[in-house]
Amino acid sequence: MLKYLGHVPGVSIPTLHIGMLFSTSCWSSAPHGLPYIQYQHTGAPTIWHCVPKSQESKLQSALKELVPTLVPDKPCWLKEDWLMVNPKHLSQHGVHVEKCVQYPGQFVVVFPGAFTSTISCGYNVSESVHFALPSWLPKGLEASLILNKSEEQELFSMCSLLCQLVQDEKVEASTLAVALPLLSALINKELDLRNQLSAAGLKGEKSDTFSDSPSSSAITNKRRSSTTDDKICDVSNKICYFSMVLVDQGEQTLCIEQGVKHIQRRKNIKSTKLFVQFTQNELEAMLKKAKDRLNSMSCLEGSSSNGSGSSIINGASSVSLSLSNTSIGNTSGSKTRHNSRQSSSTS
Repeated sequence: MLKYLGHVPGVSIPTLHIGMLFSTSCWSSAPHGLPYIQYQHTGAPTIWHCVPKSQESKLQSALKELVPTLVPDKPCWLKEDWLMVNPKHLSQHGVHVEKCVQYPGQFVVVFPGAFTSTISCGYNVSESVHFALPSWLPKGLEASLILNKSEEQELFSMCSLLCQLVQDEKVEASTLAVALPLLSALINKELDLRNQLSAAGLKGEKSDTFSDSPSSSAITNKRRSSTTDDKICDVSNKICYFSMVLVDQGEQTLCIEQGVKHIQRRKNIKSTKLFVQFTQNELEAMLKKAKDRLNSMSCLEGSSSNGSGSSIINGASSVSLSLSNTSIGNTSGSKTRHNSRQSSSTS
């Protein structure tokens, strides 16, 4: 799934971790709800402590009591590399904390929503990388909205990911069936906000300002190398992908949601401009082409099954639910270790 983002540091590019004696990583949870896997190449063991997703409210309450000034009252309440608290103190406050010791040659898999911290027992080298399955897409979109609401910066744009995915002619029908409704909802919201700006007298215009972003016409083999050229909203820290509002000749950049609020306050209307990467016709054509392709694949699926199978979309829902129950949605906090591969999972 993440291949559609190109090379994004900390997301689709593996990260090398070099630890020393008592090196620590603070309590954290992947900001986009992405699962990741970490492999230890060599060196001393790494001690992992984990709090499962099901314990989030207890963890938040405990940290508010232990370090109240470090826990903001926001949906995204735990910043990365922000705080370290002794697991014993968390246990004393009723938080269920799991422990896992990772040795060289072992994998640790961290599931979405899990909170982790680590301590190195000496010099070691490990490597981690995020991954995503189709069932993650709704969770990823929800996590992105939480980041926007908390005014925390995104690592990548879900709008971009979904656009690239639905335009891929080789994407599987089950994956397209999951992604298409999400993108359709985002585009409908985008067009509604554009209509609000248009009613206020602000017309959108096509701009080459978005030239750093992937092309809307096709998926190319050459991916963008980073997100450093993305246009970021100065208020919400959201990546402006479909459109952006520039105020005072570019002195301030706003996402379209903040642009509507800006116009509603009747501030600097004459010096405010709306720039779009995709026109309404282009967005609607993108959706129509993807829907037609999905319907075509659904017909082929129905023919091959001689009428015994349901539609592709219904099948995709059952696949997504199955994955959620077996792995991605696992929040029990249990760990499994297989002697043949010596792997551990943290959820």
